[in-house]
Amino acid sequence: NGQWDKLKILDKDDISGFSSEELEFNSISYGLQAYQEYRAACKL
Repeated sequence: NGQWDKLKILDKDDISGFSSEELEFNSISYGLQAYQEYRAACKL
């Protein structure tokens, strides 16, 4: 709530140092974290 303005939009330079395996792992990991936050917010 009200924190969307703090969201960082990544560009090519931000992710160029990561391997494709690291990017895939982070994508899955952050997706699961986002889902957990969403579920917690729905319980409020």
